[in-house]
Amino acid sequence: MTRSAAHGACFAPWSPPNRRSSRRWGLPIPGKLAVAPGERHNLGIFPRNRPAPEGWPLRRDERRFARRVLCIESSMTGKQLGCLLLVAGIWTAVVPVPIAWGQTLDRRLKGLIEDHDGEVAVAVEHLQTQERFGFRSDEVMSAASLIKFPVMVEVYRQSEQGQIELHQFLELTEQDKVPGSGILTPHFSPGARLAIVDAVRLMIAFSDNTATNLLLDKIGLGATTETMRTLGFPNTRLNSKVYRRETSLDLERSREFGLASTTADEMVGLLRLLHERKLVSPKASDAMHAHLLNCDDHHKFPRFLPEGAKVAFKTGSTEAIRSAAGILETPRGPVAICVLTSENADRRWSEDNEGDVLCARIAREVWDYFTPAEKEDPEADGSCFGAASVPGANASQGAGNPVGVSDGGGEESSPEITAESSGQIEANRPLDSGEDANGEARDEIIPAGASSQKPLPKRLPADSLSGPPFTCSAVWAIAEARTGKVLWDNGSAAVARDIASTTKIMTAWVALKMVAAEPGLLQTRVMMDQQADQTAGSSSQLVEGESVVFQDLLYAMLLPSGNDAATAVGRFLGKRIDGEGDALAKFVAEMNREAGRLGLKGTRYLNPHGLPQKKHMSTARDLARLAAVALQDPLFRKIVSTREHRARVLQGDGKTREAVWRNTNRLLAIEGYQGVKTGFTSAAGSCLVSMGQRGQEELIVVVLGAPSAAAAVSDSRNLYRFAWQTRGQK
Repeated sequence: MTRSAAHGACFAPWSPPNRRSSRRWGLPIPGKLAVAPGERHNLGIFPRNRPAPEGWPLRRDERRFARRVLCIESSMTGKQLGCLLLVAGIWTAVVPVPIAWGQTLDRRLKGLIEDHDGEVAVAVEHLQTQERFGFRSDEVMSAASLIKFPVMVEVYRQSEQGQIELHQFLELTEQDKVPGSGILTPHFSPGARLAIVDAVRLMIAFSDNTATNLLLDKIGLGATTETMRTLGFPNTRLNSKVYRRETSLDLERSREFGLASTTADEMVGLLRLLHERKLVSPKASDAMHAHLLNCDDHHKFPRFLPEGAKVAFKTGSTEAIRSAAGILETPRGPVAICVLTSENADRRWSEDNEGDVLCARIAREVWDYFTPAEKEDPEADGSCFGAASVPGANASQGAGNPVGVSDGGGEESSPEITAESSGQIEANRPLDSGEDANGEARDEIIPAGASSQKPLPKRLPADSLSGPPFTCSAVWAIAEARTGKVLWDNGSAAVARDIASTTKIMTAWVALKMVAAEPGLLQTRVMMDQQADQTAGSSSQLVEGESVVFQDLLYAMLLPSGNDAATAVGRFLGKRIDGEGDALAKFVAEMNREAGRLGLKGTRYLNPHGLPQKKHMSTARDLARLAAVALQDPLFRKIVSTREHRARVLQGDGKTREAVWRNTNRLLAIEGYQGVKTGFTSAAGSCLVSMGQRGQEELIVVVLGAPSAAAAVSDSRNLYRFAWQTRGQK
């Protein structure tokens, strides 16, 4: 059980805030008021008189209604009882019933929360029916950049009172610039002027730290906390300016919560006021809602939502925190959601960070719960339970759909991805007319008195008990680590496809070949320039003007999978390659020449990091060959098998700091695995090139196009198990 699992959660109507959650949410409903599995609800509250799910409890209003019926039922005639039940049927048809058919919201969310490795608090409230879910929702937690929503509230409050003018200009100085999220620091020169309303826009849309500090200088550092207290949100407190700990108003709270603190309940309460247009004023509420609709963080709430779904939200992220709060417009009405996490085990700045994925999956579950069944996408959710580590647990995957795995992770899958086995289940075949997007039989609706138009499809043959395991990944290959020779694959190992950050294997290999010719390069200090700092995607958190020795830069590229570090490596070494032209382009050209020398016929590189570009591709067979070659270099082998590395970073002002990089490869937590490289983009899916050792024998496994990082790890472990057993290892 994870840390989150130790805290209870249940589902109940809203009760007044500021009570302890154990009292607010109460105890489970007595068994006599719950519907037995398969039993039909005799009050007609469940739609279409369908059987109730196992353990389905009645809500407070349903229990009250049930008691009244049970008290008088024994004294009524059959005709009277029939009339009462008719009225009950009419009542349930007219009064909106918040609970949708299927799992309760409690059941939908509690499993996700329990599976997360970190501290979690969640509050969800339907803003029209007040239906509500809470999990540790009154506990004070770090707010990170979520506090920028309350800062915006204070800006508009002061504007309404005439203390400031939204179109008044703020001037940027060099001293105002702070690192982290935003665009002012890297893109704007000192002396630039922008209106207060534009600074608000940057603060909310891009979580701009520098813009936030400019606003705090204008409105006063303590004003936001005071306004939150006046509104009834005493735990929503701003402690200091961003990246300016020396400005702290409360050093003890700064040490405990960092920039700011809040609770999930208080954030939902603030969102409720916004929805009711009572936050400052109707006009100000509308303006703030418009700002929140433009939030640019697509890794959290919007990630798995259907196209066209609207969510007005703000997020917060630090190394150990991933949080989000906002209003989701569902088909059944607006729903306020707040997800707070802290002390997360996954501290990667990557697209598949588990905290980001948790926020995204909770938003999708809330959407599905409040979406009428008749409007749901029949191809909505597919799951591949790769994390179960059971050979044969394979599920076809609907293209582009969000995916759930048993460890709570999940990622967007590529339009190219369909899960395949080793030839035992036909992949990419057209769906039978009686199947849904997951290859499962659909319920066929047959009019009364009519017979089915088609017979059920024939059952497939029983699964074979021999051969490689079933997998979730689109492509896989098993190879000898000494030669790179492929021993088994699923028939697609020679097909070129997106490979994400596994590209960095070649980046590192070319770099180490140049180091072999010039060993002094390893201790040469490399400064991060603007182009490297602005590289999108996963990051080493090195910023422009900082420098590290080249050997540490290789760790920054291969452990946290820093795209910024890969760009810095390419630009640094490209300047040492003969010829005219851009340094990075020359380095990428050398990557392609090396691919040719190694006979990687299905490989072409267009960048050193693996961000999607048309025709930037490789194959599982080529990656196995490349990994085998690179692993012959002792330094490469040492780096990719390192779980954590600490480096001394020289900052632009001459001061030093320590950087800590952790390897994104989850297999390194298990004995017998060494390296090599992970990767993820929406186009590539989750990818993993790894090396395993048993005794004196070493194998390489490549999996591409897995629906999640957890599925890639599970597939790899199952493939190693098959290979070791087949080769007589114990």
